Amino acid sequence: MSPFCNIRTCIFAALLIATVSPVFGRQARITPTPTPWNAFATVSGGGHSVQFSLDDPGDGETHVCGTDFSSESALQVSAAIFRARTEGRLSVARKTASPPSIGDERDFRVNRYPNQDETWPLRKFTLVDKTDGLYYLWVDRDHLGTIDAQDKSYLHAALSSQTPNGSVDPGKGIFENNETYFGPPPDVDGDGVTDILVYDLDNLGGFVSYEDVNLSAPDTVGNHADVLHIDSGQSREWLAAVIAHELTHLLHLSSGWDYEYTFNTEGYAEYAMILNGYTERIISYLNFEYPNERGWPVDWEYTLPLFTWRYTPSNGGPESRDYQRGGLFFTYVANQTDPSVVGGMLKGQRKGPNGLDSVLVENGSSLNTIIGDFHTANFVNDPDLDPRYGYDRPGRSQLHAAIDPPFDGEVRFAGPEGPDYMTLKKGIPIKTGAVRYWQWKNVADFLLLIDSDNYQQIANDEARERERVFQEGNYRIRAYGVRTDGTRFVQDVNAKPTYQRFFGRFSSLTFVVAHSFSFNGDYNIEAYWTPLSKTTDAETDPAVPAATALLANYPNPFNPQTVIPFELAEGGHVRLAVFDLLGRQVAILADERFGPGRHERTFDAAGLSSGVYFVRLSEGERIETRAISLLR
Repeated sequence: MSPFCNIRTCIFAALLIATVSPVFGRQARITPTPTPWNAFATVSGGGHSVQFSLDDPGDGETHVCGTDFSSESALQVSAAIFRARTEGRLSVARKTASPPSIGDERDFRVNRYPNQDETWPLRKFTLVDKTDGLYYLWVDRDHLGTIDAQDKSYLHAALSSQTPNGSVDPGKGIFENNETYFGPPPDVDGDGVTDILVYDLDNLGGFVSYEDVNLSAPDTVGNHADVLHIDSGQSREWLAAVIAHELTHLLHLSSGWDYEYTFNTEGYAEYAMILNGYTERIISYLNFEYPNERGWPVDWEYTLPLFTWRYTPSNGGPESRDYQRGGLFFTYVANQTDPSVVGGMLKGQRKGPNGLDSVLVENGSSLNTIIGDFHTANFVNDPDLDPRYGYDRPGRSQLHAAIDPPFDGEVRFAGPEGPDYMTLKKGIPIKTGAVRYWQWKNVADFLLLIDSDNYQQIANDEARERERVFQEGNYRIRAYGVRTDGTRFVQDVNAKPTYQRFFGRFSSLTFVVAHSFSFNGDYNIEAYWTPLSKTTDAETDPAVPAATALLANYPNPFNPQTVIPFELAEGGHVRLAVFDLLGRQVAILADERFGPGRHERTFDAAGLSSGVYFVRLSEGERIETRAISLLR
């Protein structure tokens, strides 16, 4: 078996690549060519701010976090720590040895290739910084030259008392910020301190090992203590960021490891770097495609299930795109709710998507809603239009998901009933928590139907109703419109298997079709419109009509649903009914009072045979009738 099999790691390949840099050390790579979606990230601290590109994965060494809790042994250790923590057994017996002093030396067991090499040789380390009750910072005696006085000063402040601007609390250090939101470390040895070992990890940026916290491990394996292993060949700023990331993994052990969803565990750790004010990843996954097994030429990365985690051919997906998605998602959750909500997710006893949902429900939201808002924000990205649909962080202001070419509203579609201005797509795959964007340009008076294949194929009325409720509960659909006068809007679209109309003239209409974490399947799209060139503002003005009228239904012919619009010059009681050729009433669509203006009702002809039917509108003494055609 490959030594990389079954590894749950966090690859920082897209972040820092091995070259020589006077600022960031031998593993920072300065890339001059920006990308159009989010070219640069800024690392601040130590009295300076440096911009550098994070989007190029390069072909040299890569920063890899080798945290691995996927094996059966690791999961048993994690479960044992969680039980001991909840039962209060980890903090009873504390060490009596005096705290070490700066300059003291101590042997630790190290592993340059975790998950590949089972040996843990001893290596001598020197204590270069400490904050009693929080951490001891040890550096490999052979690499003391990689940490100078400025590095020590910067790291001391970052770990104990001061994080960069943009941190959740710049007046606190990484340890206090992390523990405030993610809980305490396991403290398996009872000394109340986390040992940070800085040494040459070759291709690794850092890791947390279950062998260190496994008190049943032999003396020749691990350190029987809370330990972070950190690579020495990184800038002081990135050392701090990686410590924030790895410390989150260590803290996660205290509340039980989310072993089934690496997306969650790495997403939390990615967010921890941002929580503490450190660099964000370049988000490129919204602009990349991947080969699709369903017969489509390609699909966008965002059409993958939201909680996907790929281990091959590269862990975390090509260019670390799974890390991008995880970090962006949990950052979005924190921005829309509160950092404590993400902390509650990590610490919650329920794991996976159901655990996320339970925490969100407790805080007045739901995972379904957050997923729909998240995907909408990734396309609209305008917090001034609506705070739910954008990012206000400078590094995210240019973020926009790429989409398929839009449908041209001036082009007819040659359908089976002849050319018409319409779009008809069936069997579109939709995956758990994923999204697809559909856009039309230069359209007016737009009519849309989105339904699932499951709904269309169910004949039993009771089963159809269950499917309808299921569909409405799982789809999250938003319409983002840009009117010809430049005004913009985002509105919810009911996920009902009925036609919905959008009045007005639009430069573009984009529909964000997302759904929850509990559903995989296919859906269909049907759309009808008037070309923009064939309308005027007056024709699409939803003002009060001059006269009462029964208008042409959309679509016609239809199967099995059609929308029947009508206009009222004045308010009054309206009866809208459908009759067959023999004059028998087959449906009552309305029998109520309406105000002046335009209204519509949907006629569902399920169970009726093909043929011509008549719609009759009655308002006082006025009666209007139109023929409609059901074609199966």
